[in-house]
Amino acid sequence: MRIFHGDFYEVTDEGEGQPVVSFQSLKREKGLEQRSFFGRKFLLESGFRAICVKSARNCWYQLPEFDGALDAIRGALGEERPITYGASMGGFAAWFFAHELNAQRFIAFSPQFHLDPAQTPFETRWRQHVAFIERNATWRPLPGGRPSGVVCHDPSFEPDEAHARLIAERTDCTMNNYTGHGHNVLRHFRNAGTLKEEMTAVLMG
Repeated sequence: MRIFHGDFYEVTDEGEGQPVVSFQSLKREKGLEQRSFFGRKFLLESGFRAICVKSARNCWYQLPEFDGALDAIRGALGEERPITYGASMGGFAAWFFAHELNAQRFIAFSPQFHLDPAQTPFETRWRQHVAFIERNATWRPLPGGRPSGVVCHDPSFEPDEAHARLIAERTDCTMNNYTGHGHNVLRHFRNAGTLKEEMTAVLMG
């Protein structure tokens, strides 16, 4: 069931069980119709309630319209406490909005701490997306609270390690280190044929 649809964001709510709010990661394609939800099939097949968010642009969930999406998610959850979940841009959202969504914990694969150059001057990989955000939005301030969660990343890949260290300063997170896998840790699992097993283990805690 679709619970929010705007120009830039779409949210669906399907299934039963422990709710997981999944955030779409960085995509080459532009437009909601061209993009898919992150982890939707896996979550539903694994017995989770899948509240899935996708974005028409690589905007790190910074555009003002996302406030409406957050309201829709909170309304759908009621008193239930979800797990927030994502990779890269979606991993950023998983930790960044965990407190706002009253999440019991977040799971973030290769996340960013922030893309605001004032917060992460070392980050230069996505300058074109930063320019789009700064033309269309004001950077969201760092969240309050101190959510619990897991950061899964390659500590030997310096940009991701720098982001992970900053996230660790503001959260009660544990680090699952996957040395040598680079930014796309999930691709390594997929190529090894262990993606479902690894994701299930992390989600089940």
